[in-house]
Amino acid sequence: MTASDAPAALFQFQGARLGHGRETVFAALDLTLRRGETVALLGPSGSGKSTLLAALRRQQETLCAWCPQEQALVPMLSVFHNIYMGGLHRFGTWRNLRALVRPTAAQRDSVATVAENLGLAEKLFTSVDRLSGGQAQRTALGRALFTQRPVLLADEPVSNLDEHQGQTLLRCCWPTNRCPTWMNTRARPCSRTLCAATTAPWSPCTTARWRWPASSG
Repeated sequence: MTASDAPAALFQFQGARLGHGRETVFAALDLTLRRGETVALLGPSGSGKSTLLAALRRQQETLCAWCPQEQALVPMLSVFHNIYMGGLHRFGTWRNLRALVRPTAAQRDSVATVAENLGLAEKLFTSVDRLSGGQAQRTALGRALFTQRPVLLADEPVSNLDEHQGQTLLRCCWPTNRCPTWMNTRARPCSRTLCAATTAPWSPCTTARWRWPASSG
């Protein structure tokens, strides 16, 4: 593939400084992420993975579905309502109020499809404060997927799941039409990190892995 044939760049940093206030995480970052790529960020805690994901989101906020590490769910609301929140920007005020009070069959079905793929079908109208950590994490991922935006940025989306559950989630539920995807995973044994990095066998995306050096700050 020649340079002219390469997909368009969606994210690009050239000599960028990224950090928090006076603290520098990346002094001169050069990075290009092109349409159609799937990339996993692998590295120990504090190496700058979340910082980079946040910077990516700021570049293309209207294109990005965001699954944050802290989840930011509403505990007293159900799985249905938390997932539905991902689509608030797609619907009008009246329709969103209707979904909060008395959702239509179509609204229930649209969210139920996402919940079923995430193994949450039986918890659809269970409040989030009654979920396990893994179920809450899947709910947060479902909210991000329900935005139906073309780019998914996910900060440790399967950290509360065991290896088998994580692999199942990535195989069955990772959206094939949301590329590129950036995932942040903690450094773990090889089987786990490869699970996070190798979504390509189940989607048309190109997979790449970017591993931070152990000495990164």
